[in-house]
Amino acid sequence: MGGPLRIPEATSLALHAAALLSGAEGRRLSAATMASKLGASQAHLSKVLSQMAHAGIVISTRGPGGGYMLARSPGDVTLREIYELMDGPLVIERCPLGLPVCGGVCCPLGELFNRVGAEIEEGLERMTLDDYRLALAEGAAGTESTTRARKGQA
Repeated sequence: MGGPLRIPEATSLALHAAALLSGAEGRRLSAATMASKLGASQAHLSKVLSQMAHAGIVISTRGPGGGYMLARSPGDVTLREIYELMDGPLVIERCPLGLPVCGGVCCPLGELFNRVGAEIEEGLERMTLDDYRLALAEGAAGTESTTRARKGQA
């Protein structure tokens, strides 16, 4: 993701894999299938899925017909839970510029980053995998209709 908020690749993979699983409607998806759909390394995705299984977000089944599925309803899993599993709490504990001068407490930049961080944290807490999957699907549908309209296929 671009902009001032950088989301690590493992966190992005976890969020996107969880969205895929939320749309699988109780079917298992293999790491290979998800990696292909996400354009990701299967080895890296498998490590991410292993962490998610250990935390109880997904269930892993080995063998033929095995794969991954959500351990809970998509409406019961928040994006914050997944984000914090992969990347830890959204907290600025030091100066956002990395300087030892102020510790991020009295600096206007520290105040700004803390306020924005709190908004992001609240947004991730409110948004469930159901919400995320639907938003992704709507975005993809909008992109497809825009592409068709540009080609005169509307």
